[in-house]
Amino acid sequence: MDPTFLTALTGLFVAAGTGIGFLIKRADTRRQANEALLIAHLQKELAKKDKEIGRLKDAVDIRTQDGTSWREQLLEHDIKPKPEHWTPLPKEER
Repeated sequence: MDPTFLTALTGLFVAAGTGIGFLIKRADTRRQANEALLIAHLQKELAKKDKEIGRLKDAVDIRTQDGTSWREQLLEHDIKPKPEHWTPLPKEER
């Protein structure tokens, strides 16, 4: 084989390797940036859901307190409420 041909072929492989390396690094950089954006978005969504869960728990507590108060008023006036006992709330799954 001609030394010029081998030198050209080696140069071609080096250039191709450098180009492929550049493209891989660029893809990794974009992937990392997209992952960071996704993680930030999911953290915001999680914070919103946590806030919503807290609000709903507060609403359940308020309704339970109101219902207990109304039930006690009925019992004070010798009125039997239906149902006679509160239906228990489902337990939280962990």
